[in-house]
This record gives sequence, C-alpha cells and structure tokens, in this order.
Amino acid sequence: MKTFTTDLTNIPYLKEELDHYVIGHDNEKLQLISLILNHFNKYDLYKMGKITHFRRSNALIVGGSGIGKTFLVETICKLLDIPFICIDSTNITAKGWKGDNVEDYLGMHYETCHCNESRFRRSIVFFDEFDKVRNFYGGEIDYGRKDQASFLKIMESDEAVVPYGDDKKTLRTDGILFIFAGAFSDIQLSKTNCSEIGFIASNLEDKKTFSNEKISTDVLINHGVMVELAGRISQIIELKPLSKDEMKQILLESNGSALKEWNEYLEQFNTHITFDDHAIDYLINQSMKNKTGARELNNQINQLFNKQFQLIVNSQFNSEFKVTLDENKELKFIFTKKLEEEYMPIISSKKYSSHNLKLLQQSLGFNEDSNNNMKKMNMIISGIINRMSYIEKVYLKDEKRATHDILYCYLMYILNYILKEDQVYMSLLKLIDITHVNEDKFGFELLLLKE
Repeated sequence: MKTFTTDLTNIPYLKEELDHYVIGHDNEKLQLISLILNHFNKYDLYKMGKITHFRRSNALIVGGSGIGKTFLVETICKLLDIPFICIDSTNITAKGWKGDNVEDYLGMHYETCHCNESRFRRSIVFFDEFDKVRNFYGGEIDYGRKDQASFLKIMESDEAVVPYGDDKKTLRTDGILFIFAGAFSDIQLSKTNCSEIGFIASNLEDKKTFSNEKISTDVLINHGVMVELAGRISQIIELKPLSKDEMKQILLESNGSALKEWNEYLEQFNTHITFDDHAIDYLINQSMKNKTGARELNNQINQLFNKQFQLIVNSQFNSEFKVTLDENKELKFIFTKKLEEEYMPIISSKKYSSHNLKLLQQSLGFNEDSNNNMKKMNMIISGIINRMSYIEKVYLKDEKRATHDILYCYLMYILNYILKEDQVYMSLLKLIDITHVNEDKFGFELLLLKE
C-alpha cells in the first residue's frame, strides 16, 4: 500500500490508490478525502501561526451495514499514515456510570500512538454505531442523551484528561478529527417510497428508490441527535447501497477482498482456485439478500474456504480447483487437475520443509545409506528452515533470492562440520538462533550456545 502526505495536490493520486481498496462511492470518497486533507492542513497552518482561525471539520457518514463506512475511513488513514481508532458508540458510558467513557478510549488511543502527542493530536477518532445512541428512548433516565453529551464535551474542548498508567494525563485534542457513522435506518426508510415504517421494513434494499434529498442537520435533530451535537457536524456524507456490479467488483478486484486474500495465500502452496459465474452470482445474491453488504460477502468466502480446506490439504496442494454450485444449489470445490510441482526456494514456508530437505540432500550427494549423518542433517536443516521462514517474512523484504543463496552456503558449511565433529553437532542441536540481521549485506550470525 502506498502512502501519501496531506499535501492537497495528492488528492487525485490518493483517490486513485483508494479505488483499489474501496469500490464505488466515487463522489463520497472525494468528499471525505478533501475533508480530511483540508482539516489537517488548516490545523498545521494554525499551529504555525499562518492562519488565526481553526475549527474542526467533524463529519457523519450514513450508510447501511457492511457498506464500507469504517473500512473507507480506516483505509484513507493508512494511506496518509494518520493514527485511527474505531470506537463502538454503544460501548461508551457517561462519566459516573459503570463502563468505559470517551476519555478512557482516548487514553487507549494515545497508547496506540506510542504516547506520541504530536501523532495523537493529528489523528482521527471514529465513532461507529452512532445511530444507536440517539435521544428517543424516553424514561426517567435518557441514556442516549447522556452518551451524546459525553461526545459533545470532548468535541467542545481542546484538552482531555485520560488514564495513563496508574495516573491521569492531560492531552491536547485540538487537532483530532471526529467522524461519526451509523446506518440511520429510520431516516433511510423515510426517504424511500415504501410504505412500511420502522426498522424491519423488508423491501428497503429491494426497491432501492432512495430520493436525492440530502440528510440535513434538521433531519438529524428530528431523529434524536442533540441540537448542540448536530450543529458541530459540519459535513454529512451518505453512502448509497452497493449495486450488484459493485459487489462483483469488490469480490473479484478489490484489494480488500477475502477472495483475493485466499488466492494469494494458496499461491504459496502452488494451489489455484477459480469461481464460475454461477458461484459468483450465488455469493453476491446471498450477500444482497442478507443486507449486510461487502462484510457478508467476505464472511461467506472465509466460511467456504475454511469448510473446504481439508479437501485442498488432501490433494497434497500443487492442485487446481473450481468452485461451482451443486445440484442442491450449494457451493462446492471440484478438483480439476494436478499441477506440476514448482521449485520452491530452500528457505521457504514450513509446508515445504520436506521438499526443501530432499532438494538439499540431493544437491549434497546424500542418500538413504548415509547412516546417522542423514538423520542429524534432517534435524538440523529442519530447525534452520523453520527458523529462517520467520526471519524471511519479517526482515528480508524483496531480496529473497540473494538471501537464499547465502543461507544455502551456511547450511553446507554447517553440514561439513556435522560430518567431521560430533561435538559441533551436539552444540548446534541445543539451539540455533539468529542474533543479528544485516539487511544491507544480508549476513546472518548463528549463535551456538555453550552447554
């Protein structure tokens, strides 16, 4: 994933990169990118004394479940390297009541910023499920109003006193951008031409007859948002329901797709999965039927692969499968062909350890008659391979091929000692560890612990 600065000239490039992860909502993506960049640019200029006025550009995102509200904001934050925290509004309690309040969550957020106050002040706090804490429940104690009052307090102030270890700490919050999000199903229903009223209208998604009327501050107030809080939300962004074509794009093209994630994972085992049109249509139709959008699409993919994974394992990998619908209209994996086993690097994943051992044994001229040395070699190479697998993922990045060659030389060097001196073998067997990684020269030091 690329990263960008908050320079305003980056808007088109940021939007282009965001399109790889978030499908649809083109105008809304541009609105949100502009809002976030302008907010932090104005804040930076205000801190430098170049402008005299700065006011938060707090926003509200309205859209159905699984439409991508949280994912959209979180992805923009990753692209801009801006700290982000998502807080479930229904979990927040007002001060004096049992449970975590807004200040508690800000304290957690400060810690995730590595206690860096500059990054904390220049971050986004995202309140999800905001529509669940509105002021229309009645009764002697209006919990929705109390929760909203806690949001209002933190938005009005430039400081917050947060938990810090066993003590408290006062933090500046003047640059934090607050974004609220929720489905607001009742407002969406009032904008359609369907006659059903309430949260259980069955034909909301089927009709998709949303009017072009924008949700205004007055509408929010009439639907349970405090006047003072609604007045501090400067922009309302509405995400329309995803179309069937957009759902298909999410499944097949988005970088956030669970299908793409599984395919990349299985490619490491030389295993390929394809979906026919019937399977794709089935997945999309089920997701739209359940009205939980892209989230349901990814859930279905994960459930399918986990359910069928034993079939892949039984094939010993290096295989090709097709996913289709069976006679009962259920998704199933069909084995299509065995692929030629590809050469795998000597230092690779644990799955290929046995294959790597065989290659190494052959290249060194070992065979089954090599008595005890064969067993010793297998044990030590397995240990090194498993250890190096982790190091490869964490440290080596793109220079894997050169590193494999160096590690191969290390293995040969160690094996020569094993064949000559049993004491060296015993020391190696106790522990082989990595004590230093030089990323420039790709050198490794092996530590042999003394008895």
